[in-house]
Amino acid sequence: MIKKNNFIDKDITNFLKGVALIFMFIHHFFTFPNWINTITYPHYYTYFQNMTKICVAIFSFLTGYFYYYCKNKTLKYSLKKACLILEKYVIIFIPIYIIILFLHLYDFSFKTFVYNIFGLNTDIMCFCAYIPYYCISLFIIYLFSKVMDKTPFYINLLLCFIPKIIILLLITKTTIIKHPMSFLEYFDYFPSIGFGYITAKYQLFIKLDSIISNKHIYINMLINGLLIIVSLLLMNQIYLNFISSLLIVFALTRIYYQTKSKFIFHSLSIIGKHSISMWFIHCIFFNQLKIYTQPILYFFKIPIIVLIEGLIITLVISKTIEIIIDFNNKKLKMIKSSI
Repeated sequence: MIKKNNFIDKDITNFLKGVALIFMFIHHFFTFPNWINTITYPHYYTYFQNMTKICVAIFSFLTGYFYYYCKNKTLKYSLKKACLILEKYVIIFIPIYIIILFLHLYDFSFKTFVYNIFGLNTDIMCFCAYIPYYCISLFIIYLFSKVMDKTPFYINLLLCFIPKIIILLLITKTTIIKHPMSFLEYFDYFPSIGFGYITAKYQLFIKLDSIISNKHIYINMLINGLLIIVSLLLMNQIYLNFISSLLIVFALTRIYYQTKSKFIFHSLSIIGKHSISMWFIHCIFFNQLKIYTQPILYFFKIPIIVLIEGLIITLVISKTIEIIIDFNNKKLKMIKSSI
C-alpha cells in the first residue's frame, strides 16, 4: 500500500502524538481514583491503567524511529533536542512554581528547585520524569546508532534491552541506587526506542504492510482494529511494551492513510503539535494546585466531557504561552535589528 522509504510522514507524526496524549489524559484523569478529590469513578476504571500507559511507549517508539532518519547523528544533535524539551518544560514550570509559592502551597528550597527544574523531582510537575529519561535516551541512542548501523539484526535487538537491564541490576542487585528516582522507571520503555530505530532501519512497517494489506477497506480496518486491541492487551505485560508500540503506531498510521475523511485527524494533529506542552500543563490538575483546578476539570463528571475539557484547557494555555513567546521573540529581533 505504501510505496516510499519512510512509512510515517511528518504530517502523521502529530496525529500519532495526539492519540498518545489522549491515552495519557485517560490514564491520569480516570485510572487513579486516589488522585481525585472531587468525584469517585467506578473502581473497574483502574483495569485500564496498564493499557493507557501505551502513551509513553508511543512517544518512545517515535523518538527512536525518527532518530534513524536524522542525517547528522551527532552529540550536538542530541544535545539540541534535549535542550529544546528542557526549554519548553522550564517555560511552563516557572509560572506554575511561582503561583504555588505565592499561594503558600509549597516551601521554597534551592535544592528542590534545581531538582524540579531538571525533572529529577516530581513534587510540582508530577509527570515530568519523562524529561531526564528522554534526554539520557537521546545520548544512549546516539551511541547505539554507531553500532546499530554496522551490525546485524540480532545484535540490534540485544542493544534495545541493555539500558533496561543495567538499570534493573543497579536497582535490585546493588546499593548504588537505594531509592531510585522516578525517571529510572521509564527505562522500561527504552526497548520501544530501540525498536523504533530498528523498524525504520529495516523498513519493517513497509514489509509488514505489503504482507497484510488488502484491497477491501473494511478488511483493512478490521485488521487495524485487531492490531490496536492486541497492542493494548499486551501492555498488561510491561516488558512487551516494545511490541505494543510497534503494533499501535503501525495500525494508526495505516488508518490515517486508509481513511478519506481527515477532520478527526486534523483535530488530533493540532493536539499532537502541542502535546509536549499539554503534557506538562496538565500537571496542574494533580499537583498542589489541584484544590483549585480539579473542581473545574471534573465539574461535569461525565468522563468524555472531562477529557474534552482537559484537552481544551491545556490546549488554550499552550497556545497562549506560544503566542507570548512568539511576541517576545519578534520584539527581541526588532530591538536587535535597531541597534
